[in-house]
Amino acid sequence: MRSLGPEYWWAIGIGTVGLLLLTAAFLTTLVLSQKRLRAQLDATRRNEAKYRNLFDNSLVGMFRLSLTDFTVLDSNKTFLAIFRKNSLEEVLDVFWSIPPATREILKETLRRDGILENQEFEMTRDDGTAFWISMTCRLHQSEGYAEGILLDVTEQRHAEERLKDSHQQLRSLSSRLESVREEERVRIARQVHDELGQILTAVKLHLTVLAASAPGRDQRGKSSLLKKLESLIKVIDHAIDLVKNISYELRPLALEELGLKEAIEWEASHVGKRSGIRCRMEATGEIALEREQSTAVFRIFQEALTNVIRHASAKSVVIKLNSTGETLSLEVADDGKGITNQQLADSRALGILGMKERAMFLGGSLQVSRNDGKGTIVGLTVPLRKNGNGHGA
Repeated sequence: MRSLGPEYWWAIGIGTVGLLLLTAAFLTTLVLSQKRLRAQLDATRRNEAKYRNLFDNSLVGMFRLSLTDFTVLDSNKTFLAIFRKNSLEEVLDVFWSIPPATREILKETLRRDGILENQEFEMTRDDGTAFWISMTCRLHQSEGYAEGILLDVTEQRHAEERLKDSHQQLRSLSSRLESVREEERVRIARQVHDELGQILTAVKLHLTVLAASAPGRDQRGKSSLLKKLESLIKVIDHAIDLVKNISYELRPLALEELGLKEAIEWEASHVGKRSGIRCRMEATGEIALEREQSTAVFRIFQEALTNVIRHASAKSVVIKLNSTGETLSLEVADDGKGITNQQLADSRALGILGMKERAMFLGGSLQVSRNDGKGTIVGLTVPLRKNGNGHGA
C-alpha cells in the first residue's frame, strides 16, 4: 500500500479549514439575520401596539366589518360606548338591525365603489332609545371585510330638526304677519277709497255749485273768484286721483272684486302706461283661488314687474298665467339685460327673497333665471287649494 504524500494532507487540511470558515460565516450570518428579524418583529410589535392604542382610544368609533353578513369583527372603545356595550361579543350583531334590503344596497355599493361615505341610519339601543349614526368605511376586497369609522350624530340631527322647526315657525310668523298686513291694507284702502274719496267728491260738488252761483259782482271780481274756485277744483281732482292710486296700491279693486287674472291684466296695463314697457299677457285655464292665494300670487307678480322697471332696462314683458286645475303657473319674462349670477346669489336681494318666501308660504316654488341672455324669467308654480270663496278667472 502506497503511503499518502504530504500534498494529500495539505489538501485535507485546507479543505477542513475552508469548511470551518464557511460554517463560521454561515453561523455568523444566521445569528445576524435572527437579530435583524427580532428587531423587525420588535418594531412591528411596537407599531401594532401604537396603532392599537390609537385605534382603541380614538374619539370616533372604529370597526372592522364582515362583508358577507355585516358582523362586527373588531371595534374600539368609542364604538362600544356608542352602542352602550362592554365587549366585542356584545356588538357582533349590532348592524343586523339594519333592514335586509338596506344591507344589500350597502354591500352592493361597497363592492361597486369600494367605499361608503356618511351613510346615516336610525338605530335603537337595548333600552329602547333611538339614536342616529353616520358610517364611513372602505372595502378591503382581498380580505373580504371593510374598515371604517362611526359617529353618533343624534345631537346634530336634533339640532337640525330644531333649526328646521325654528325656520318653519319663522315662516309661519312671517305669513301670519303678511296676512295681518294685507287685512290692514284692505281696511285702510276701503276707508281711503270710501270715506276720504266721498269727502273729496262732496267738497268738489260744493265748490262746483259755488262756482256756478258766484255773486253777480263786477266782472273783474267774479272772474277772480271763479279762477280761485276752478284752481281749488283742480287741486281736489288731483287729490281724488291720488286717493284712488293710494287705494289701489293698498288693495287693487280688480283683485278684490273680479279676480287674479283681471287684476294682473290691469296691473300690466297700468305699468305699461306708466313706464312705456310693452306688456303682453297670455292666460289659459280656469283660475279659482282662495283669497290669500290670490293676494300672494299678485304680490309676487307686482314685485317681478317692479324689478323689471328698476333693473332690467327692458322694452317688453310677456306674462303667462296658466292653470291646470291642480297647479297654477305664472311666468314673467322680459327682454332686458338679464340678471347675473352675482345678483342671484346676493343675500341683500330682498325682493327675490320675499318672492321666494311668499311662494313657500303657498307651498310652491319660484325660480329666477336668465332668458338665454336676452332678459330674465321669473317662474312661479303653486299647487291650487280650491274652495267656494275663490275668485274665478
